[in-house]
Amino acid sequence: MDVSIPMALVDFVPVVFFAIAAIILQKDLYHLMPKGSYALMACGQIDIIAAGALKALYKLLYAAGICDFAVLNSLFFPLQTLGFMFAGFGIGGFINYRTRILKRGMQDMLGRKIGDIYTNVSSDLIVKSSVVAPILIAAAVAPPYFSGTIIFVVIMCMGMAMVCLGLSYYAFAVNKKGATVLFVFAFICSLGMGYLSSQDFSVAYMNWIAELTNVAGQAFLLAGTLMIHRVVKENAD
Repeated sequence: MDVSIPMALVDFVPVVFFAIAAIILQKDLYHLMPKGSYALMACGQIDIIAAGALKALYKLLYAAGICDFAVLNSLFFPLQTLGFMFAGFGIGGFINYRTRILKRGMQDMLGRKIGDIYTNVSSDLIVKSSVVAPILIAAAVAPPYFSGTIIFVVIMCMGMAMVCLGLSYYAFAVNKKGATVLFVFAFICSLGMGYLSSQDFSVAYMNWIAELTNVAGQAFLLAGTLMIHRVVKENAD
């Protein structure tokens, strides 16, 4: 693997972008989400941050010639797959919950503390995640000569789709159409990352393309999150 120290350091940038976006979303949506959905989203985001940070650390150790810490590299796909799956379920539960509230005539949910309300949607998501997760993990247990990469990539893309499309819907609902576009761009970049994951990373330029695509995707996600944050803050004031 052709990895340099600058390349390894750049790999931390999307992790930082995503972590900032995750913290903002967790703070802004805490009083708006069913607690079951919130727990799934927060758990997924922590998994994603951990996966990205460990992979970046692996590259840095490798590039610096310290060691080839293979476990850090092998943890990436399982952690990130579960992370996007849980985060997707969490955001999906939030959107479904919000839709039900709106149908009851509660048009303005911003700034309102929902409390410990558990809806059928969030309960179903918890049940489904507890059932589906072991099945997906079992399906991803590769036979001796099968890496299982495509399974992880597909699940990650599906989870990212739920996150980005859910946030896009919410941004549209609070009249932040610019944020909607940014979340769509973030999803497009995630699809690009899914394609790039199947390419040859033994050459430096492929690593750079993948890293820059990831940086762009997380930058779009962070920018859209900040736009939503301003709306939440204005309504809270």
